[in-house]
Amino acid sequence: ILHLIHHRNKNQHRRSHWYRHFDIFRRHVNTLCSQITTLNHRPPTNLERARKRARDKDLQLQIRQRLDAWQDVYVAKWQHAFSQLVADGRFAVVGLALLGALAEVCEVTGITAVFEEV
Repeated sequence: ILHLIHHRNKNQHRRSHWYRHFDIFRRHVNTLCSQITTLNHRPPTNLERARKRARDKDLQLQIRQRLDAWQDVYVAKWQHAFSQLVADGRFAVVGLALLGALAEVCEVTGITAVFEEV
């Protein structure tokens, strides 16, 4: 869905305030997905498996740092930008779709669990 929203709106909204936050969100999610895919990949040879084990710790650290940065900084900024898009009214449907995507990503990554404990 993020790819389709990006493809549909990039020319019209590329200079809008909310689109900058959306583009950052989209790139972060794509990077996280590729990192998790790399982490879950099982190489066919023993040598590649040994190399992967050495790289997995660094990759897990990068994923943890990314999620910590999301929790501390980015999620609040993204939520504010997408909420402003909903409040504007003209592109409220896009804003609701982005808020839904943000909520789903936060739930899957476990970011909302921290807020639910408080």
